[in-house]
Amino acid sequence: MRNSARTQAARARRAIAAVLVAAALAGGAAACGGNGPASPRSTSPQAGGPQRTAPAMPTETPRERRAAGPSGHPPVAWTIARVVRRLAGRRIEVEGRSVPLDADTLTCGGEGPELRRAAQPAWTRFRCLQPTFPPGGLAGPDAVFIVQPTGPRAFVVRGGRFTAY
Repeated sequence: MRNSARTQAARARRAIAAVLVAAALAGGAAACGGNGPASPRSTSPQAGGPQRTAPAMPTETPRERRAAGPSGHPPVAWTIARVVRRLAGRRIEVEGRSVPLDADTLTCGGEGPELRRAAQPAWTRFRCLQPTFPPGGLAGPDAVFIVQPTGPRAFVVRGGRFTAY
């Protein structure tokens, strides 16, 4: 019985940590906005440079134009649930350490324009956060990384780092 109580307490701590992390990510995303700093060489409208757009077929809607990749095919976009399912149980390398990814505490959010897959919101890039729980400690630094789907089942993990609060 004692192990069951410990297991439940550990799960409760992980759930609380996941909620706090999600709130921190949401607050950080709202504070930071979606755009990075505009560089003088940027071609974005914010930088005042020329805006380049690819010619589109007259039958395309603006949303379809944004969704099409360079080859004209729709980009690979996954839902948040799919990203978490694909990552769960795997390990990633972050700053020389192997970090296990746990579906109960892993939090991911889509970046960029929202697309639709089977009437569900989907994205082509995700920012994910995995809290770490070192032995003998309540919680360690969070691993933050980018996930980019590259096919129906394939993905790339980039930019892994640990946070410091």
